[in-house]
Amino acid sequence: MKKRLIKLLMINFVSVVVQAQTITRGPYINNSDTKATIRWRTNAPTKSVVTIGASTYTDETETTEHIVKITGLNPNTNYTYLIGTTQAAFPADTNYHFRTAPVAGTYVRPIIVVGFGDFGVNSADQNNVEEALPQQADVWHWYGDNSYPIGSVSDYETNTFGTHYRKHYPKISLMPALGNHDAVSASPTTQTGPYFDYFSLPTAGEYGGVASTTKAYYSYNYGHVHFIVLESTVGSFRNPTGAMANWLRQDLQADKSKWRVVYFHHPPFSKGSHDSDNEIELIEMRQNIVPILEQYGVDLVLGGHCHSYERSHFINGFYGISAQFNASYRLSAGTGFPAPYQKTDKGAVYAVVGTGGVHAENAGIHQAMAASISNKYGYAKMTFTHDSLWFRFIDISQQVLDQFIIQKADPCPEQLILSSPPHTGTQTYEAHLTILSDNQLTNSSTVWYSAGKSVELKPGFTAPAGSTFRAFIGGCNPP
Repeated sequence: MKKRLIKLLMINFVSVVVQAQTITRGPYINNSDTKATIRWRTNAPTKSVVTIGASTYTDETETTEHIVKITGLNPNTNYTYLIGTTQAAFPADTNYHFRTAPVAGTYVRPIIVVGFGDFGVNSADQNNVEEALPQQADVWHWYGDNSYPIGSVSDYETNTFGTHYRKHYPKISLMPALGNHDAVSASPTTQTGPYFDYFSLPTAGEYGGVASTTKAYYSYNYGHVHFIVLESTVGSFRNPTGAMANWLRQDLQADKSKWRVVYFHHPPFSKGSHDSDNEIELIEMRQNIVPILEQYGVDLVLGGHCHSYERSHFINGFYGISAQFNASYRLSAGTGFPAPYQKTDKGAVYAVVGTGGVHAENAGIHQAMAASISNKYGYAKMTFTHDSLWFRFIDISQQVLDQFIIQKADPCPEQLILSSPPHTGTQTYEAHLTILSDNQLTNSSTVWYSAGKSVELKPGFTAPAGSTFRAFIGGCNPP
């Protein structure tokens, strides 16, 4: 009788352990056009299972830190998912869904990005920014100092994760940068510490861009926008001929995206709670890294560190202190709204968005700045169409406190219909979405079609012997 009782008690004990398994962090996600990584943490070791559409992905390792990599997704497609163990799925949640990116380098739809820095303090102000943050976006930037005071495990678990952003983490592609507070408990040089443990970042070029081989800095594509995340807290990374700078040149030179955005923690220009005239991190990013960004036509540069909002005029070629700035560095006399900045090959805007929740402070007047807003909490919202970037700074009451537009001349149409006259010589035809053709190639002609969505060859189209014809799904950035 005793043996039977013991056996029953053991069965009941196992049952209680299974039922007690709960999610203590996450899920949180990042994704590209065909891939995604979903992470979460449980209070007890289990195997990892993600069910997405008709597919199930399983990791047999018993762990509390669950990292499941999804492949074979369709671009620009909505997916709903479940997470769980091999024993059972955790309860479904209406926030467990995401949309993949359009094919890298192509324009199919506007891309929406939100971002802020300096926020993980578990405060009412942080909560207010969270409530104001839209629940639907494609990409979510963190500009560093993601967890105060020292970026420890307990800081991240309570101040950054915990009860925060649970309507955002499961469905917006999260792409962080490291800040100096995060770096107290983490080392960019060795890629160790909580920040590097918490995030699965695209270091091998798996989301587009040149492989960085380090989580300290990396790049990724999202449709027709190329993003680069840099490391600014450690001096060796700011060296103009160091590994990061050399990789940055390679990455920008290889990129063909319509838009290029770079972000890191220490802003090149600021008169906020940190002064870019005096602090070495800000000085070296401005003098050593900004010239590389300008050389390759970067459009927007974002940072945190200063607990206020500032953003520059549309500028080029300025690497000095505030007092040295003058109108010769401005490429436009306006402020970017309502009349947009017009960009051909040069010019960028620099913005500081350290307004995510840590104590707000005054912003002084840096001469390069078009806007300086003190003592406000909020976030940046960026909308990238095929030929325009619309940037807004939005406070916790949903008021737009600053905005600008960068516009690029775009000769590429949405749709291209090709008929006569026949194609001769070497020609390339591009469209954002579709190309339809019943045209004819002549002998020895070389013709490329590149469209973002489809190329349709209709009856009558001919490519005779001696001609070369190629069609690409690549939009207005042909291979």
